Amino acid sequence: MSLVMRTEDKMDVTVNVDGELWACHRPEVPLPTKPEVKLFSQRDPLWSGHSMGGIGQTIGAAGCTLVCAAMVASQVMPNINPAWLNAKNPYNIINIGNGPEAHLAWETLPSMLPNTAWVAADKLTWKQRLTQDQLDMVIAKLAVAPLILYVDFYPGGAFSSHFVLGLKYLPDIGDIEIADPWDGSKTKLLQRYARPGQDLKTAIWGIRGYYANL
Repeated sequence: MSLVMRTEDKMDVTVNVDGELWACHRPEVPLPTKPEVKLFSQRDPLWSGHSMGGIGQTIGAAGCTLVCAAMVASQVMPNINPAWLNAKNPYNIINIGNGPEAHLAWETLPSMLPNTAWVAADKLTWKQRLTQDQLDMVIAKLAVAPLILYVDFYPGGAFSSHFVLGLKYLPDIGDIEIADPWDGSKTKLLQRYARPGQDLKTAIWGIRGYYANL
């Protein structure tokens, strides 16, 4: 009996038994798949009118960060929704100019949401065009997990902060597929939140390092 190692056509070993060849094939093992992100809209009537932090702000008007966090956590908590997370009161109330605002207290989320993590070093806001190294870092993070991105809600007008969930980099078109909490849709970052002529280096204003532990 003789053994001959082979790799073509998914064949690992050919065994010669008394002049007859027997092929042993590598078993097909499906690749593990990442849990799907559940899409939510901050304007869903089930929770759009809910107050954030007991002040005048509502999820529908100002809940983009809350909804992004719920979408991230949905990878490990499939039954989560923005109303449930909002009821946990995950906010710091900060007085900025026109009165109190409910800002998501990112560092508190892992204690409320098991199997999630806040990486403080990934709370980055840029006030200038990204360098290539910074953009490469964003793209590398997207290759591993969804990433919360800071963008301009009114490109071309007065700046208004908005957060979206980056899902994956699209190298063929140099764009990022996002889940937008404004309407719960999947779309492209540059298509929706860039001024004419902008690229990712100028359309991304920052990131927030909140992740699911998969």
